[in-house]
Amino acid sequence: REFSTESAPMPKVLIISNQIEARQAIAEDIRSFGYDAQDAEDVGHALELIATRLPDVVLLDLLDRTLGPDSVWRANLRRVPRDLPVILLVPEEGLRSFEFPTQTVDFVLVPFGKIELQARLRLALGDHHDVSVGGNQIEIGALRIDLDRYQVLVADQPVELTLKEFELLRFLAEHPGKVHTRESLM
Repeated sequence: REFSTESAPMPKVLIISNQIEARQAIAEDIRSFGYDAQDAEDVGHALELIATRLPDVVLLDLLDRTLGPDSVWRANLRRVPRDLPVILLVPEEGLRSFEFPTQTVDFVLVPFGKIELQARLRLALGDHHDVSVGGNQIEIGALRIDLDRYQVLVADQPVELTLKEFELLRFLAEHPGKVHTRESLM
């Protein structure tokens, strides 16, 4: 699939995975976030797309990969521009002895949810500008927090949260793009 050529610049996400079903599902989610999606089966093909299509961020699926110091994948990743952010999709058991490539800005533990993927992409892309706080509601993309009703909606679907979860989400939504210590959150 080619990146679209619409007049408004749309963030471009390159998905690298040897699992076609995973690539297609992730691409569908990315398009639903309003981003453009391109996919590649391996780093070699991805390097061609990086040179010609200029993605804004790369999602690298490591489910069937190892990135040890001598791996072919690590050698190929060294050819990816250092300023191109890479988000790794990593199984939890793979974290124990894992060495993150230089371009890694974040990682997502597999399996993951659509909302988490969107949040991590937004952070990697620096996409914090569409936070709207008005009246008694906070809106960030598809997330809407109704402060009067203590209700959270994502893509107009209600999300059940405990009071603590709601207050934590509210605080984080009111302070997008900022890092907070555990102590400050408590």
